[in-house]
Amino acid sequence: MNNLRVLVVDDDPIARKELRSMLERLQVEAVDEAATAVEALVQLQQRRYDLLLLDIQMPGLSGIEALKVINHMPQRPHVAFVTAFSDHTLEAFEEAAFDYLLKPVREDRLRRTLERVVSMQSGTMTSPGKLPVHLEDRILLLEIDEIRFAYARGDRTFVVLFDREYPVRYTLGELAQRLGRRAFLRVHRSYLVNVDHIKEVHPFFSGTLILRIDDHKNTEIPVSRSAARTLRLLLGL
Repeated sequence: MNNLRVLVVDDDPIARKELRSMLERLQVEAVDEAATAVEALVQLQQRRYDLLLLDIQMPGLSGIEALKVINHMPQRPHVAFVTAFSDHTLEAFEEAAFDYLLKPVREDRLRRTLERVVSMQSGTMTSPGKLPVHLEDRILLLEIDEIRFAYARGDRTFVVLFDREYPVRYTLGELAQRLGRRAFLRVHRSYLVNVDHIKEVHPFFSGTLILRIDDHKNTEIPVSRSAARTLRLLLGL
C-alpha cells in the first residue's frame, strides 16, 4: 500500500477523518481530502491519484455526476464509492465504478479495495495494447484494438473479437478500468463496448438504444438510458 495516493471526497468532515485514519493505519503513502466533487475535480487536474473514495450524495455535483466527468480524463484514477445508501449500486457500476463500499466502512473491507488497486497496478507491465487471457496451457495476449465488446454472464466475464471470444479474470468494471475509457464505454450493466467497432445505432424505447457491432454475427447490444446520453455525445449524434 506504500505507493498509493488516495483522495477522500466527502462533505462530512467526520467521515473524511475516519477514512483518513484507516488509510494511515493501512500505510497508504499519501491521503488528501476534498469536501465537494468540484473541489475533487480541481485536485485531479493538479495531482495524480491511484484511488478516489467518493461519496455519492453531496451538495452541488453528486458523486455519480463527478464520475461521468472523471471517466473521460486522460489519466483516470480508480473510483470507489463510499456511501450510506445501497440504491445507487447499479448506476455506479454502469459508470464503471471500481468498488462500492457502504458506510460505516470496515477496515478489512477497505483493505480489500486497496489490495485490488495494487493488484491491478502490478499487471500494468503488460504492453498497454494487449490484454492477457489465461487459457489452460498458455497465456494469450489479445490486441485490445481488436476487442469488439465484453459482456458479463453470471459471475463470469468474456471478451469478444471478430469471430472468437475468451473468458477473462476480471469483473466488467475491472476490465473497463484496464482497457481505458477513450475507446471503451460501459453501455449497460452487462456490456462494455469498443466504440470504434460500432457499426449501427438504432433508437429503442424510452430513450434507450440498440447497437450493432461489426463482428461476424453483427451482434446487437442494448444501451441503457443513462449511457445513451454519453454515447450520443461521443458519436456526435
